[in-house]
Amino acid sequence: MRESLISVFVGAGFGLAASGLALAADMAVKAPPPPPAPINSWTGFYAGGNVGYSWGNASGDLNDPAIAFFSGLGSLPTSFSESLKPKGAIAGGQFGYNYQINPTWVVGLEADLQASNEHASNSQGASTSGVSVAPFITGLTSSTVDTTFDARISWFGTARARAGVLITPTTLLYGTGGLAFGGAKVSGSGAANINLTTCLARGGCIPTGSASGVFAFGQMTIRTGWTLGGGVEGALAGHWTWKAEYLYLNLGSENGSVADNFGGFASWNAKFADNILRVGLNYRFGN
Repeated sequence: MRESLISVFVGAGFGLAASGLALAADMAVKAPPPPPAPINSWTGFYAGGNVGYSWGNASGDLNDPAIAFFSGLGSLPTSFSESLKPKGAIAGGQFGYNYQINPTWVVGLEADLQASNEHASNSQGASTSGVSVAPFITGLTSSTVDTTFDARISWFGTARARAGVLITPTTLLYGTGGLAFGGAKVSGSGAANINLTTCLARGGCIPTGSASGVFAFGQMTIRTGWTLGGGVEGALAGHWTWKAEYLYLNLGSENGSVADNFGGFASWNAKFADNILRVGLNYRFGN
């Protein structure tokens, strides 16, 4: 009886040991589950740079009523309409903050500052002449006027809100709008002259007088206005994103006046509107 019990306990012990070894072997060969895939989040601060191209309109007028003094026996224009098309390259930087509301919507704020060589210039001119005939004498006048007009935007910036939809988890399609500001410069000049000639019936023609006048102006101001546009931004490897963006800028109007040297005042005005197309890179912090 005693030997039978010993045999039973010994057999049970070997069985438990074998089961433990099998369980340990199973645990050793089973690999741990893979970590969950990282979730792309757009929430956080970012900063970056951009390059692009700008083209726009600078329309206005240049006026000096005193030019009429030089008309003589003809008629010179005293007002010149301008419609310039400034254009040029731009480059700058931006920073902002995004907040991802849910898997579909992202909102945020962005500010940028740009250097620009956008500019355009134009020149206009006119001439006139007249004849006055009297017994034994004829009077002749010839007159000209020439003007130049230059408009440029040397820098600009914006402060905007952004709101967009994630068309994929890594691609954001957005609209944007807000405040625009920039350095706008208008400059130009004008010159007018008249020549008088007297012709005698039997004595030929001789110059009998001339007069000329000039003016020049230049004014740089910081203009404020508004901007509206949109773009697309996509995630790259690591913390980087790329962007492509279009903005329309309206910087309002600029005007001024300056005294000429023939007793009058020249005045001008210009209205600035601009189109911006740019591409850039952003680095997202903390994502």
